[in-house]
Amino acid sequence: ANQHDVIDTSNIITLVETSEVTNKEEVVNELTDISFENVPPYSKELMDECRISKLDTMEKKNYEKSVLEYEDVQDALAYAKEWAAKEGFEQGMKSGFEKGIEKGIEKGIEQGIEQGIEQGIEQGIEKGIEQGRKQGREEAMLQAAKCFLKLGVSIEAVSEATGMSIQQLESI
Repeated sequence: ANQHDVIDTSNIITLVETSEVTNKEEVVNELTDISFENVPPYSKELMDECRISKLDTMEKKNYEKSVLEYEDVQDALAYAKEWAAKEGFEQGMKSGFEKGIEKGIEKGIEQGIEQGIEQGIEQGIEKGIEQGRKQGREEAMLQAAKCFLKLGVSIEAVSEATGMSIQQLESI
């Protein structure tokens, strides 16, 4: 390893800016032999430019072609990643939507059954109470009619008082 293997990049920039170098090719040769470790990106770009400038015409064309191919590959990868992310998102949304609908339907059916049972019980109780009252009124009227008839009240008066027909009262 010679003294030029690792160099402070600020010296290169100062050297180039102050134009102390008379032969630019000499700088290019020096820079291409330097190992840049832990240097800022602009220094690495400078080193790349120096290496490229040393290439002959055919090598430069091949290099430019490979750069374009690399950029095409990078563009294709970026597009593929974007497409895959979009496709994955759409599939995830569709799957989530379908699962959500299924769970919603299940929960809706479950709630519907519960509400139906509750309403059925309430309606059954109401009808039962209503029928019980009706039967109780009918039974009370029948008992009252029997009592009136035993007391000797006319069948027409008992019919008018109870709302029962004469035929009903005659069958008692």
